[in-house]
Amino acid sequence: HPAGRGGDETAYVILYQLQGRIFLKAWGGFRDGYSDETLEGLANIAKLHRIGHVLIESNFGDGMFQKLLEPVMVRIHPTTLEEVRAQGRKELRIIEDLEPVLNQHRLVIDAGAARADAKAATADERDQRFSLLYQLTHLMKEKGSLRHDDRVDALAHGVRWFRETLARDSAQAEAEHLAKERSEMVRDFAKRYG
Repeated sequence: HPAGRGGDETAYVILYQLQGRIFLKAWGGFRDGYSDETLEGLANIAKLHRIGHVLIESNFGDGMFQKLLEPVMVRIHPTTLEEVRAQGRKELRIIEDLEPVLNQHRLVIDAGAARADAKAATADERDQRFSLLYQLTHLMKEKGSLRHDDRVDALAHGVRWFRETLARDSAQAEAEHLAKERSEMVRDFAKRYG
């Protein structure tokens, strides 16, 4: 989630998926916009966590962030970069993306990362608004309910991507299963009557 203007941060979340659950391993942010430190920091985090797919919100800079990040990623940790575009009112979109996963207890949050987030938020009250857990627990449907929502927005983008990917994967698996069943039925028919 690239930083725009107004004190936002370039936020990231590290997500994995296994057996219908989404695992939130790590998160954080950079407050220096599109700087080399931010770009290299993101690439090094992707390398550390062996990330195979990176989503980039394209709303800011019309794809500029991806153009800046791509050569850095190629040098440090080559991986797939994909732009996603946010549509609709932010608060409602985030809640719509996260609520089903949270209600079904399908988001598993790394305990160590949660403790570090809480510790950073309590150490400096000004930093509390940049805490993912703070953003997650204080988000409301009302416009502007959070002063900073970059991390929870990044989480929502990732969760949506996994939900859409899981839906596509299950539809593809069902189609493959039906095709296999049809082939077996044709084979059985041919054996009996052919």
